[in-house]
Amino acid sequence: MYRERYLKNVQGKGSGWYSFNKNGVHFVGLVNVLDLQAGGLGQLGDDQLEWLEDDVKGLSATLQL
Repeated sequence: MYRERYLKNVQGKGSGWYSFNKNGVHFVGLVNVLDLQAGGLGQLGDDQLEWLEDDVKGLSATLQL
């Protein structure tokens, strides 16, 4: 329900990672707890990292004020 309500106008994929632009800033939301194991640290996984690389590929590193 969260994604349907708040993330319907963002570019996303998979189980909750997404990105959007607001006032010249590119925001990215990632999920590191999809495959969380007891006593371990979260991880992003190959699918999410590949999506992230593609998502930011055409962006400038310059801050837009």
